[in-house]
Amino acid sequence: MFYRVRLRQQWSAPVELGVILSLVIGLVAISFSPIFIRLSEGEISPYSTIFNRFWIATVALGLWNGISTKRPEDSVSFLKKQPVYSVQTLGLLLGLGTLLSTSLIVWAWSLTETSVANSAIIHSLTPIFTALWGWLFLKRQIDGKFLMGMAIAVGGTLVIGFHDLSHSDSRIQGDLAALFSALLLGGYPLIVEQLKSRISPKEIIKGCSIVGMLITLPVVILTGEQLFPHTIHGWFAVISLAVICQIIGLGLEAVSLKRFSPEFISTCHLVTPILGSIAAWGIFGEILSPDNWIGFTCVLLGIYVTLLSRSAVKPQDAVNPLPLD
Repeated sequence: MFYRVRLRQQWSAPVELGVILSLVIGLVAISFSPIFIRLSEGEISPYSTIFNRFWIATVALGLWNGISTKRPEDSVSFLKKQPVYSVQTLGLLLGLGTLLSTSLIVWAWSLTETSVANSAIIHSLTPIFTALWGWLFLKRQIDGKFLMGMAIAVGGTLVIGFHDLSHSDSRIQGDLAALFSALLLGGYPLIVEQLKSRISPKEIIKGCSIVGMLITLPVVILTGEQLFPHTIHGWFAVISLAVICQIIGLGLEAVSLKRFSPEFISTCHLVTPILGSIAAWGIFGEILSPDNWIGFTCVLLGIYVTLLSRSAVKPQDAVNPLPLD
């Protein structure tokens, strides 16, 4: 990528435009997740929705590999590019898939015990957990400017959900489940960062999806829920969730970790409810209140402040080459 965007940071090399676009497009793709989940849950349970998300993503990535090796001239090249999975890489993939699937399952259960407003606000704490796990287990240091920006962004999400929170009726076990889900999700970008120098983003998402599929299938069976959608609209929802949110969204987010820190990526996730709310306004006609717009502004301001800190962008000499796929 020859185009570069120079951030106002003397200490860091310019950030490639492709990396910035990967993050932006990935966040936009992930922001559609609540809409596709809502459409899917008109026919199947949240657990079945998560299972379908994982197995469809696994099959889609498998077909992608098959198509890429269909031409004879590509076969030898494909064999050369096959990743070698060490025990440590397999362990990281197992941990990543377990972390993501467990977080989604716990989050789905929390929504049956607490309000959507409570769950959304509690999930806004995810960047704090990412920074905490990075500091505890990887000895990562976060500067004061980044912490200030993260506090502004998290505060913005509290403003967005304050009105709904004040009128919500929830139970403590649901709130605790949502908190546990956010705690688990905080570790996701940190593990992806460890994997990205070993295997490609496509292999990361495929491995994560396989593990997630194997974990969520018994949950669906034990709860006695309907496994698959039964209309074209239901299939459209789960296929879109798998392809757009799982493969494109999380895949491009993994690419953006080439230059952006996991803590910054996690903070940027606070913008996805904004994009999702705007999409819901356009699709479902939901009303956006003045509190929403104030909160949106705070979130964007907070993300901008974190971007100006030393903890957001990795110095060029700290960047590991990303394997080609």
